Amino acid sequence: MVRRFIFVLLFLAFIPLHAAQAKVSPSINQGIYVTTEDIILDIIFPKVDKSVQKEYQNKNINWQWTRITDITYINNHSYEMNVKITVDGRDWKAEDLVKVKILLPCDSNKLNCKGKFKVAIINYHHLSKK
Repeated sequence: MVRRFIFVLLFLAFIPLHAAQAKVSPSINQGIYVTTEDIILDIIFPKVDKSVQKEYQNKNINWQWTRITDITYINNHSYEMNVKITVDGRDWKAEDLVKVKILLPCDSNKLNCKGKFKVAIINYHHLSKK
């Protein structure tokens, strides 16, 4: 009798009392493909945009990424990269190369570095103008 009582008690202990229902959050966009290059370009976009506007004296221009041509790791826990862009004016088109440095946030004794996150434009070079 005691064994039956313990068996019934254990059986009832493993029956869930609440039913769970999974819901998909509407704020999550599904089906969007993002590459590492997209993430890097989103990080450096504000600095490059200011640099392009300054280089063309805030004229009515549009510009877009062409590609990242080179990425180099520097020993001080930073990266330097060359980004090729296309600039469109009213009746002209230009290709430019922007060299960007990304300083990563670091506060580690193991890596022997200290610093905050920073994006800086090192060089702006005009490749061609059509």
